[in-house]
Amino acid sequence: MVQQSTGIWLAIALVLGGIAWVVTQRQNTLTTSESEFVAADAEILFPVQAAAIRSLSLEIQGETLNFEQRFEPVAQWWLTSPVEKPANRGAIAFLLNLLIEPQRYDSFPVAAEELADYGLLAPKAVITLQTSAAQPYQLSLGTENFDQTKIYGRLNDENIVLVLPLEFRHGVTRQFSEWVEGS
Repeated sequence: MVQQSTGIWLAIALVLGGIAWVVTQRQNTLTTSESEFVAADAEILFPVQAAAIRSLSLEIQGETLNFEQRFEPVAQWWLTSPVEKPANRGAIAFLLNLLIEPQRYDSFPVAAEELADYGLLAPKAVITLQTSAAQPYQLSLGTENFDQTKIYGRLNDENIVLVLPLEFRHGVTRQFSEWVEGS
């Protein structure tokens, strides 16, 4: 026969376990709804799938780097000019994720003569994606904002300024050796 104190302790343990389970379920529900909120606010810069991208061109500081996705014998990105070498998968993946995954950013229209104020008439970097089915997509990166927490961008020569995360600058300003596999 079970003593009365053991039964009380068992009841207390069940109640506390139930409370812990309810709290955990509630936290999981909040986390899911918060992630839906983030996804609802985020927008995609280039509406393409990574597998559909055939080539990537990066013009930065007067130098042009051309990359091509090859599928034989295995799928891999190659730097095709100025030299031909396998590209660093991490550097390419980081840049492509910025371009084709949903990002939070602001945008506002400007007159063509105001583009110079954001560094977009002579951009610091130009990224061009070529897909198998469509015209190329182009993103120009200008100057940073006043507190250097964001960078201005422009899609496909439109007169709309994008206020992008600073990761875009980090995605393109790499040493040449960082773009090449095994360096």
